[in-house]
Amino acid sequence: MRNVTTAPIGEQGQMILPQEFRAVNHLEPGDLIAMIQVGNQLILIPEKERFVQLGDSIAFKLDEAGVTEEMLQEGLAEAREEITRERYPDLFSA
Repeated sequence: MRNVTTAPIGEQGQMILPQEFRAVNHLEPGDLIAMIQVGNQLILIPEKERFVQLGDSIAFKLDEAGVTEEMLQEGLAEAREEITRERYPDLFSA
């Protein structure tokens, strides 16, 4: 679905997104919007959507590589301990 509208820019650079856009994108006060300049076009992407896209991309890459959730979980405790030992060696000195 395409929807095009205009919104004025206020004196301090603020823009009010129409209610319809906020509702469709589940935007709440304080939510962040990424702004991307492409040539003379400005693209607005709700951060929630960008996060979902990133998660989907990571999941796709892991699936492609044959990595399962179980495989990730198996190495988690070991990786956490290794990082903790590197960052806080005094906690492990006897």
